[in-house]
Amino acid sequence: MSFSQWLRVGDSADSMREQRARYDALLSRLGKPLPQAAAAFLDERESAEPEADLTPDVIARVREKIRRAAE
Repeated sequence: MSFSQWLRVGDSADSMREQRARYDALLSRLGKPLPQAAAAFLDERESAEPEADLTPDVIARVREKIRRAAE
């Protein structure tokens, strides 16, 4: 999850900085998952239909980003 997904919308600049610091600390504590653990987690996720307004091009680009991030 990226910081922008984690951020609460409508907060002040000070609150956003505090949230960023907490988010960074959380990522630091969690560390990176082992590749096998990440693959197992992704293999177990539920499949869902894409939202109606997502074009095949957008879906392909997102899948490619996920694939590259997993390498």
